[in-house]
Amino acid sequence: MTGPHACKRSRLGAAVPPCGMRATAHARGRSVPVMGSRRTAASLVAIATVIALAGCGQAPAPDPDRARRGAPALLDPGMLPGMRVATRTLDSSQVALQTPIPGLANRLHAWGFTGAGEREFTGGRRSQLERVVARTVAFRDGLGATAYTRTLIRRAAAYLGKGARTSPLRSARGDGWLIHPPACGCRPGPPTLIAVLPGPRQTVWLSLTGDGATSSRARTLALDLPR
Repeated sequence: MTGPHACKRSRLGAAVPPCGMRATAHARGRSVPVMGSRRTAASLVAIATVIALAGCGQAPAPDPDRARRGAPALLDPGMLPGMRVATRTLDSSQVALQTPIPGLANRLHAWGFTGAGEREFTGGRRSQLERVVARTVAFRDGLGATAYTRTLIRRAAAYLGKGARTSPLRSARGDGWLIHPPACGCRPGPPTLIAVLPGPRQTVWLSLTGDGATSSRARTLALDLPR
């Protein structure tokens, strides 16, 4: 801290109160009593040090990503009864990690990212839906949501591997896209089917894993997705 109110340090490293605190009494013509007790003097030094640190210390710089982070509406847990549910709030870095496209984290901010969240459903039967992840990524306006959606569709191979296919998704909620990940034979494997639906100010990602992951099932769940 610089200027007339800057803190000074004593030879012992203790902070001295800001300028004016010690000289005020003399400036007003009053005398400052001298304490004969070493204990009292030590207490006064400790108090002065605390005051100095409180007055001169700087608050931590705000995290702009955290400040803007919101809690967008997510898929209703009642849509998938009997499955375990975990809900998370995501920042831009975490959103980018879910679909590792080069430079995505920086682009999210350029598009007006305001917050994101996801709800994960697990514990279902493989013959139906074994796992579902519903993620909502919000932006200041529709331009950001559209740009993010377009990137997820065009760069699907970057995070799913070569052979990922896309097709249109028509639903009562609105038009979106289906992404068909390539089969890899690995465990755990990629989702069976992914639906991406843009909204006025947000993009919804819905990944389904299991034999019940069909386009009709995706349309049904899409009806309850936040708009």
